[in-house]
Amino acid sequence: MLNNTHIANDHDGQVSIEIAHIASALSVMILGLALLLITAFAPIQAVHNATHDTRHAFVVPCH
Repeated sequence: MLNNTHIANDHDGQVSIEIAHIASALSVMILGLALLLITAFAPIQAVHNATHDTRHAFVVPCH
């Protein structure tokens, strides 16, 4: 009976760890996309040019 309780606790812990990993991965992707869009469409020319040069450095076509 103690073993079943222990296994259930491990499973619940594993599920919550997986949810935490998914939540953190989604948070990082949303933050990255927001930063990319903010800098790509920035009205300040220096920020826009830096983003443009970075895209070229990563061989990402932009025009």
